Amino acid sequence: MLLYNQVMPAYNSSVINAPVMNFFSYNMATLAYNRVWHLIDAKHQILGKLATQIAVCLMGKTKPIFHRGADTGDYVVVINSNSFRLTGNKMKYKTYVRHSGYPGGFKQYNIKYKMEKDPAFVIKHAVKGMLPRNDLRSYRLDRLFCFEGEDHPYADRIVRDYRKYYLEKLIEEQKNKAAEITNSN
Repeated sequence: MLLYNQVMPAYNSSVINAPVMNFFSYNMATLAYNRVWHLIDAKHQILGKLATQIAVCLMGKTKPIFHRGADTGDYVVVINSNSFRLTGNKMKYKTYVRHSGYPGGFKQYNIKYKMEKDPAFVIKHAVKGMLPRNDLRSYRLDRLFCFEGEDHPYADRIVRDYRKYYLEKLIEEQKNKAAEITNSN
């Protein structure tokens, strides 16, 4: 865990009683506090697992300075937001419900309709359900950007790219399924 005097910049120790830090320790401390941009490809991923991964990045749970009352999370850019997967019969039966508060203001939408109209809504709604219900939820959701295709305007800011990792994971799952099928025959 980082202490306060380890995070301070290198001052003259005669002026302030803080140790002078070397370049490496100062950069590690600033990396922990800076917001990092993550790129996540939603293609062939299950919606629930995708939403949990996005929520962890938005909350900053992987950082050493994580605190549930502080907003320490990162930015997340999701590409191919229209090509995620759903398990079971959710494509037929999952619905989104709203009510305007007026008589006759009940609206019910099928997930298939919502995916055709706005696939980013489906991902944001799932991530919203994974985040804690407190004042920071809206600020965390503001750092989530969803795009239908591969192109996005934040390409120069991306620091962590998860596309290769999930492609390897998907290939491994398909190999395991193929091995199970051949073993069962």
